[in-house]
Amino acid sequence: MNVKIPAFINIRNEANRRSDFKGIIQKDNFKRFPLDTVKSINSDAEVELSCEFDYEKHPLARGKAKINVTSTCMRCMEDFSYDVIAEFILCAVSSEEQADSLPPEYSPLLINEFGEVNLIEGIEEELIMNIALTPKHPNESCNPFLDATEYADEDEEEHTPVNNPFAALNELKGKLGK
Repeated sequence: MNVKIPAFINIRNEANRRSDFKGIIQKDNFKRFPLDTVKSINSDAEVELSCEFDYEKHPLARGKAKINVTSTCMRCMEDFSYDVIAEFILCAVSSEEQADSLPPEYSPLLINEFGEVNLIEGIEEELIMNIALTPKHPNESCNPFLDATEYADEDEEEHTPVNNPFAALNELKGKLGK
């Protein structure tokens, strides 16, 4: 999959053609990834995109993107790589008012003077919103010492008797009934 996704498209024209795109966006195009969470971008983004109209005739680019990044695990403080996956519905709009009236699941992209939207910027935004806020290894991959203490705490919680808020009422009811 080395076909490059175009940087700018006219979503309305592509929706009329029911165009589908499958390709990559080179990692060098992503300039806004948060450096406090993502140490490096390891791969180009793999993108699948279908252009269509919704029931209200909004031009949409519905798709999915995946990119591999390296972050620091917040549990063991070691670097690890994971995939960031974003599913999105991008909608071309000509004004902020039009963007405000869209359904919440749509992500608006402003149309430029040529009737096109910046597709790379929109997909980058969707990927950024799907980055883990506190990146962590899966439990089986993390520091074994930390896992053992974490599970020990969970075991203690399971064996701690739970205070029943109605226990006092049951005692009172038992005393009154005698």
